[in-house]
Amino acid sequence: MIAMTKSQINISNLLHWALVPSNAVTVIAICIALLYFSYRAALPRPIPGIPYNEDAANSILGDIPALLAHRKRTGQSREWLIQQTVTHNSPIIQLFIKPFSKPFVLISDFRESQDISFRRTAEFDRSVRNAELFSGILPNNQISMKSSDPRLKKNKELMRDTMTPAFLHEVSAPEIYTKALQLVDLWTFKKKVADARPFEAAQDIFRTALDIINAAAFGIDDSESLTKTYTEALSDVSRHALDRTDDGAYEFPHVPRTALEEAVEALVDSLAKAMGSPAPYLTNLFNFTFVQRYRKAWWLKNQMVNAEMQKSIRRIETNDSKIRCALDFILQRERVAAKAAGRPPAYGTPEIRDEICGYIIAGHDTTASTLLWALKYLADNPESQTKLRSALQKGYTTAVADDRNPTASEIIKIHVAYLEALIEEVNRKAAVIPLISRQTTVEGAQVLGATLPKGTTVFLMSNGPDFRSPSIPIEESLRSESCRSAASTKSHRGRWDGSDVHEFRPERWLKTSGEEAVFNVNAGPMFAFGGGPRACFGRRLAYLELRIVIALLVWNFEFETLPEELNSYDASDGLTTIPKQCYVHLRRL
Repeated sequence: MIAMTKSQINISNLLHWALVPSNAVTVIAICIALLYFSYRAALPRPIPGIPYNEDAANSILGDIPALLAHRKRTGQSREWLIQQTVTHNSPIIQLFIKPFSKPFVLISDFRESQDISFRRTAEFDRSVRNAELFSGILPNNQISMKSSDPRLKKNKELMRDTMTPAFLHEVSAPEIYTKALQLVDLWTFKKKVADARPFEAAQDIFRTALDIINAAAFGIDDSESLTKTYTEALSDVSRHALDRTDDGAYEFPHVPRTALEEAVEALVDSLAKAMGSPAPYLTNLFNFTFVQRYRKAWWLKNQMVNAEMQKSIRRIETNDSKIRCALDFILQRERVAAKAAGRPPAYGTPEIRDEICGYIIAGHDTTASTLLWALKYLADNPESQTKLRSALQKGYTTAVADDRNPTASEIIKIHVAYLEALIEEVNRKAAVIPLISRQTTVEGAQVLGATLPKGTTVFLMSNGPDFRSPSIPIEESLRSESCRSAASTKSHRGRWDGSDVHEFRPERWLKTSGEEAVFNVNAGPMFAFGGGPRACFGRRLAYLELRIVIALLVWNFEFETLPEELNSYDASDGLTTIPKQCYVHLRRL
């Protein structure tokens, strides 16, 4: 007989015990109990005092099934998020959209969002989710960093002067102006060919926005302009080769996109997929490991940055004193710092690469999306469009007298109040980035009467109540002391009239001063660029682009009303919120 070890004897005894009928029942009961308590432990744990969907709290998947069902029907998730505040009639709610984690808290109230972003930075910081979103392509960009990250100060220092008025006006503005005029030339040609028919505008806007940001970042020549190249390609096509679609729009022939266009689109799409995922880091890891489209885009991005960096290094090291672009400025700053420290310049650091890539990707997509919505609002609000054109002609009188376009310098130096108001109204209504993500860094942060655990992700929404629909009343006593105190300061914003907050009305941003209307930035809630020390870095560049492009388009074209079948306001969730349809029906002025 083979001797049994002590452990074998114990296992044998345990099996024998478990096979006894009464004991088997006990084992099954214990297993069921363990499964039950494990299930209960895995259920969402609501934060006391904040409304939530009760059925979601009784499911391990929480709100995910309802969110996915809405996305399948509409192609959108963000509208569903903000609808929950309306459903619960509360400016603060909680959602369970990530299994086995804390609830996500949504706030749709400008004063609270402003307070958290500006005055409560010791309690709230960039969220971990934010870093996970950009981990795939921009891990060393300031957008991925918490405020405590030691790299953040250096990154901000690298990019700081690229948003100064001097740099924007002297370096960026001429490039924006040139590329905007190329769009005017393209649409002049398309209008001539399409005659009285509308045509699709989205790709033209995306192409122009990419030209603008590439020129600002790298100082590309006109020979590299995507819009100019596309215009020349279309000019070679006979009018008889163009097709009219069934809906009455003119369909221009397909011109193959460049590798750069495809790469930027793929990288933006990768961010959109990560944004819509409960696990952004894992989504990015999978996409950039296994999906050929994203891997190719990553490689092309690196190749482009390497090539432009070599051009910039040659310019600054041959004592070419003229700064042509943001990359020149960044590398020149590094060159000066290295010389002062007695070390070789470190031009190719991950931080420099990711900062310039973030400058391009974020700057391109946000501006393009905003311009698409602007075109729709202009066409659907002819009275506002006429007022804007009249205001431009009144402001740029020399250009009117000379029968020419206003110059970049005129657009920059002569502030037209109605233009500023219209841009702000587009930002409010479009809300292309409808939420800003923050995370509690302390235990017990108080928000509207609720106590938030440390590590709670908070979405500061700007596409619902208090911004695009009537405010939800809040007892003043529920607000923080800092929020209540700020109500008496000059920077305090008013509230929108609930009866017309849903309308596109640039006049809401104007106030009377003497005999003329002046732009009032504090007229009411708008949070398109966030706020505080971690607000959108590129907001000044974005405003400059919008000012120049919209001014030149309205100066040269009348945007006529479109037929209903070409004018849907349905939107898609990408990195930004973009309209599914954007056509233009032009009359050349």
